[in-house]
Amino acid sequence: MEIVHPLTREPWGVRRFFVRDPAGNVLNIVHHPA
Repeated sequence: MEIVHPLTREPWGVRRFFVRDPAGNVLNIVHHPA
């Protein structure tokens, strides 16, 4: 899979990155801290 957007900590606290799967879909992977 291709990383479209690197791992980033957003100002509102979430960490996320984006990947493109083999079918061309972009997935937003998000972690919400407890």
